[in-house]
Amino acid sequence: MIFDRFSEHATYEPLHPLYKEAFEFLKTAAGLAPGRYELSGGMYAKVSAEAMSKPFDQVAFEAHRDFIDLQYIVSGTSVVTWAPTDTLTPVTEYDPVKDIVKLKGEGTNVAVHGGEFFIVYPNDGHRPHCTAGEPVPYRVIVVKVPVLK
Repeated sequence: MIFDRFSEHATYEPLHPLYKEAFEFLKTAAGLAPGRYELSGGMYAKVSAEAMSKPFDQVAFEAHRDFIDLQYIVSGTSVVTWAPTDTLTPVTEYDPVKDIVKLKGEGTNVAVHGGEFFIVYPNDGHRPHCTAGEPVPYRVIVVKVPVLK
């Protein structure tokens, strides 16, 4: 998992040939209506409306095989729990259509604030959009970046 301020995004652009375009999209995406946006190279973005964070016990860990998640918190705060997938226990079969497996276990919590992002790879189990206390509003844009094979 990578976690940083959006202002530092150029540091990570060399890690994947599509990251530069993904970060360029995020620079202007906050003004877009909620929905799915197709990008080049098999990437797509999901722009959300404002939502409320949830208690940890209401959110399962998840992991993906075909896509990397680049999650940018536009506003508010979202706590993500991270753990290596090999330390978690699957609770569902992998769904290749939705590119997701749900998992359970323990991990490390990171509070992600507006103007910050995190990137999770297939070996990163993550439980996104949680709260360590009372639910709080947040807005997120997720860019799904194809895994290089």
